[in-house]
Amino acid sequence: MIQFILNNKIIKTSSNSGMTLLDFIREKEQLKGTKIGCREGDCGACTVLVGTLNKNKISYQSITSCIYPLGNANGKHIVTIEGINLTQDLNSVQQSLSDNHATQCGFCTPGFVVSLTGYVLRN
Repeated sequence: MIQFILNNKIIKTSSNSGMTLLDFIREKEQLKGTKIGCREGDCGACTVLVGTLNKNKISYQSITSCIYPLGNANGKHIVTIEGINLTQDLNSVQQSLSDNHATQCGFCTPGFVVSLTGYVLRN
């Protein structure tokens, strides 16, 4: 049994531990903000944050979920674009991207937002 927190939801699953986290997020949990891009870990469209508890503090790291096995999520906090969105307003990363016209077609934008959020959390 694999157990972790996905955004603010406790997940307990017996899904194949070798399944990619990307496929679990999109197909099992129907969270479509995490995009399928290259499936090789290069483009960043599938970026999520992985929170790990260390010395009573959670540290977050950006990872490409297309090459991250679901089994590695056990005991972690996984945050997708849906988990960092505010209900009424843009968060500071989203607002900065908007203010600076820093998007193109928008397909990769969720991955950029998640990655930049991870950077802000670490710094």
